[in-house]
Amino acid sequence: PSHVGIKDFEATISVKALKRDSLNATIRRLAFTEKSGVELKKIGVRLVADNNHLKIDDFIIRFPNTTVALDNMEVSFDRLENLLQMTSDVHYNGELNASLFLSDFSPLMPKLRGLTNPYHIKTSFCGKGKNFDLSDMSVSDSKNLEIHGNASILDWDAGRNMYLHAQLTEFSLGDSSLKYLL
Repeated sequence: PSHVGIKDFEATISVKALKRDSLNATIRRLAFTEKSGVELKKIGVRLVADNNHLKIDDFIIRFPNTTVALDNMEVSFDRLENLLQMTSDVHYNGELNASLFLSDFSPLMPKLRGLTNPYHIKTSFCGKGKNFDLSDMSVSDSKNLEIHGNASILDWDAGRNMYLHAQLTEFSLGDSSLKYLL
C-alpha cells in the first residue's frame, strides 16, 4: 500500500526444513524503518511445526528501547485452518517478558513522545481458542507502579463483548506514578 514506506530493510532467515507437513525455520534478524519513523530493530524467532503442533522459541521483537520476548510457546491444533481461525481446539501456552517504552511508538501517536518511563511486564499464559489465562502476572514501572496477580480474558476478539476477570494479589500506585499517568 502507498501509505506504508519501508527503508533500511534487513533480513536473515534460515529454513532447515520446509515440507508439506512440517517446517523448521529461524528468523535470525528482521529489521526496518517505516516512513512514519517507527524503527524495528529486530524480530527473531525459531519455529518448528508439523500438522498439529507449533513450537516457538527465542521470539523477540526489539524497538530502540522496547523489548518483547515470548519463550517456550507451544501450540497444538487439529487442523491448520483451526489455528488460523483460533477455534476452540487450538491450545497454547508460553511465557511473556516485556520492557515497554511507549515513546518508541510516538511516530504513530505523537502524545507518546514524552512517555519515556519503562513498563515491565512478565507473565505465563495458557489458552484455548480465543480465551486465555495469565498467571504469575507482574506489571511495574520505575515510578512505584506494582501490579501482581492472575487474569482471564474471554473472547479477546469480541470488542466490547470481551470479558476480563482479574484477581490482583498486589496493586500499588505511588504518588509519582499517579502524576505520571495523569
